[in-house]
Amino acid sequence: MRAGILIIGSLLWDNCQRDAWRRTRLRVDRRLHVKAPICYGRRSTSRGRTFTMTLEPDGALGEAVLVPCVSAI
Repeated sequence: MRAGILIIGSLLWDNCQRDAWRRTRLRVDRRLHVKAPICYGRRSTSRGRTFTMTLEPDGALGEAVLVPCVSAI
């Protein structure tokens, strides 16, 4: 079985804390842009007051990224 990860926000662009994890586990070069119901929540106190994003069934459609995993599960 193949799997992928639906990514929103800093899970994709944060290079300080997540880059090594993405490189070993995901095929970022094969990512697809998809629509997902995103809800913008509180402002982060530790990330320069950026919005915390979550997925919510009734949320407005925003852009997310679907990234395939390197290995089958």
